[in-house]
Amino acid sequence: ASNKAVVATDSIKNTCYVLAKSSKVVDTLELFAAELANHFLDTYRWVEGAHYTALPETKDRILSTCVDATWDFNIPAVDSAKLLDTLGQIPFNTIYDSVRDVTCDTFAKDESASVQATLYKMAAKSINNWKWLDRVSYALPNKHFFAVDLKYFRGTKNLQEHADVYQPVADPSGLISATVARSVSARL
Repeated sequence: ASNKAVVATDSIKNTCYVLAKSSKVVDTLELFAAELANHFLDTYRWVEGAHYTALPETKDRILSTCVDATWDFNIPAVDSAKLLDTLGQIPFNTIYDSVRDVTCDTFAKDESASVQATLYKMAAKSINNWKWLDRVSYALPNKHFFAVDLKYFRGTKNLQEHADVYQPVADPSGLISATVARSVSARL
């Protein structure tokens, strides 16, 4: 559940500002984007890509998402005469039900430090449950509901720990996604 490999959004934002101030190519969007990409890839070796957000930390939001899960099967190479027999051994519908159940149960019950950690647990458990799965991918877009400030109505408290009434909003938004794959032994 450690987030130490996550580059904080404030760090990303401030880096963009500082590089924009010192860049010789800031007036050409594509060149500046390449400069930014190189900076993040050189500074954070584990980073493959990034997306930016303006979402402040707060305690009065509802965690809400739509879960998109996909998975790849480990189907052995066989000649076409044996294909249906081989595929007939794979319990496709049972695996679907299992991945759905693991996803719902883990997301609902996990007391995780982050959505990223929960996502990893969901994918790893599904892979561990089924030898037929090679990789499991999740995409979890943020769906925001913000507490409505009601203090103008006779001082009604509806922020922070008093929040009960929320308004759905489309922006800002973010997307948390990852793929967890079965480890493969080196082959020569």
